[in-house]
Amino acid sequence: MANILLNTGFKQAFSLPLMSFYYEVNSSGDKFEQYRLLHVIHYKNKDVIGAAHEFLILGILSGTQTFYVRVERRPTLRASNVSGSVADDSISREQDFDLEAYKKKYDMVTDHRCPRKPVVRVSDICEIFCAMHKISPNYELLKYQCYWLCSTFLRKLERLDGGKPSTTNVSRGKEAIAGKWARFVPIITERKVQSDIKAAEEREEDEVKKKEEREDGRINAEFVMSIQREKKKTLKQVEETQAAVTPLLITSRGKGAAEELAVRSAFSRLVVHASKGQ
Repeated sequence: MANILLNTGFKQAFSLPLMSFYYEVNSSGDKFEQYRLLHVIHYKNKDVIGAAHEFLILGILSGTQTFYVRVERRPTLRASNVSGSVADDSISREQDFDLEAYKKKYDMVTDHRCPRKPVVRVSDICEIFCAMHKISPNYELLKYQCYWLCSTFLRKLERLDGGKPSTTNVSRGKEAIAGKWARFVPIITERKVQSDIKAAEEREEDEVKKKEEREDGRINAEFVMSIQREKKKTLKQVEETQAAVTPLLITSRGKGAAEELAVRSAFSRLVVHASKGQ
């Protein structure tokens, strides 16, 4: 399905779960390496009182053609409670997408332009998708929602390509304009996003360290068991050798004793015979 979503000639509306897209790209080798990320536009719904939905538009280049996909997080429709439900993270294409119409329809928060180098490929952004899913696969209204997904993706992208988003007239966090501009206020702050990313990376490092320690313990245990097996094997070989040689030794000793007894007997007969002759 990823090949349909990334087909420059495809004009129909199409959507995929974000992790399904990741798994398909990740398991396809270099099949999708021709696709590179040009820029990411962070949008926010207009004319919404309170917390307005936010999402990302990714401009992707294939050869000489550029097309756009939309990435966003919503609560799953199956959930009865939007707090703590499974997140509906998706990547989609809209029919006859028009970037200029989008700019009029939504408020642009930031526009991240990717540098020419390093090249950010689709496989790279999929790794960001996977990292975000590991941090929080669930939607939480006051923490892990659409604002969090957009901010986290952009922060990780900045680390990856070194680029910076352009400034806009849409304020964020504590600097956001109050009153009628309340729709511009995100629930989650930029500092919280960065702390979440850092905490997730520390958890991943801790998991890697624990895995290495478990692997070292397993190797040491196998080494000790191998030595014990060799000792048992050597002891068994010694016992088998002794069992085989002992009868031979007994037979050899018995034969020697019999020969010695025969010699003594013969000598005694000679002595007796000589005595009688005298």
